[in-house]
Amino acid sequence: MKKIFSVVLLVFFANVALMAQRAHVLYAEGFGSGALWSANYDVRFNPEPGGFGSRLGVSVIENLLIIPLQVNYISGKKHGFEAGIGTTMFFDMDNGEDGPSGANKEFCPSATLMYRYQGPKGFNFRVGFTPMYSMSGNEDYVLNPWFLLWPGASVGYRL
Repeated sequence: MKKIFSVVLLVFFANVALMAQRAHVLYAEGFGSGALWSANYDVRFNPEPGGFGSRLGVSVIENLLIIPLQVNYISGKKHGFEAGIGTTMFFDMDNGEDGPSGANKEFCPSATLMYRYQGPKGFNFRVGFTPMYSMSGNEDYVLNPWFLLWPGASVGYRL
């Protein structure tokens, strides 16, 4: 788990350094790709508030560390549609290092389908759905593979 976490942090800080002149948004999300809640950082690959970008989030629920990681596209500037694809990573913090089966982690493909409002003074609001799929059926998380069309909403601020 330490290796995966280190790689995620390295990608995040490299992204921040390379995107110094880009549109950045910090937001809190309820439900969505981070399960029940998450704190997120979103950056555009160009200076405009729309277009291609990426998002990294973090959430802790009981003994689970949850990290949503996605690339996304936003159409429009003030009012837009956000479509993204990526993974939501679940790490069981009680089990320590990965065992031979890797039973304390799961990677669930996820997507984002959201209406996004980006106000002129930095206010940011998103609402929509975040489909997620579990492929493993690992008993540490769920008894069978599952698909969830999960609702989500977020409020944040563009830096």
